[in-house]
Amino acid sequence: MSPTELTYPLNAKTTTHHEVATLLFDLWGSVEALKQCEFYFRRYPFAGLPVSRDDHFRNVCEMYFGWFYMIRERIKKYLNKLNAINDDHVDVGRFLKAYDREFDQELRARNSVHHSGPFEDLSIDRLRLTRLMSMGKTDRRSDWASEHDRAYRAATKEWALRVKRRARVVDVFIDAVAKATLERTAFLAHPIDLTPDLAQG
Repeated sequence: MSPTELTYPLNAKTTTHHEVATLLFDLWGSVEALKQCEFYFRRYPFAGLPVSRDDHFRNVCEMYFGWFYMIRERIKKYLNKLNAINDDHVDVGRFLKAYDREFDQELRARNSVHHSGPFEDLSIDRLRLTRLMSMGKTDRRSDWASEHDRAYRAATKEWALRVKRRARVVDVFIDAVAKATLERTAFLAHPIDLTPDLAQG
């Protein structure tokens, strides 16, 4: 039991409202985290550290794909909770099927990383190859370093734009969740009364 629960005991109805609001906030937070991937792609903060650009790029790709799965699971958990407190139910299965169809590529990539191995992409291969060539003892070492820089800029620009584009589609699903919420939870349209229920001791 948390200190808040000890100090401010809430009645059952308010506790349920708090759970719904918390799940909705968690869902919103995961969408914001997905959108932040744009800036992870645009920044490489590890110069001079043992984290290569291709490693950083792959890690951000895998994080990006992971958020699509996390959003899906939080949508599922939230809508099931919403249904538990309402007679007017959302068709959760149908909603998730639509989500799965739209984000099939991202979800497949996430599952492959989770169950098979690191994410592979031509951009990552190009970054790794040009980095290794720039480290070699050849007359073209500086040429390969310049090519590595160009490849990195091109790849990060492409993926940052991808994040923005796909996040806009995620927003369509979140807007649908918000609409379903407002139609079924009048308490979210007004301030919640958090006055302790002293009668419950």
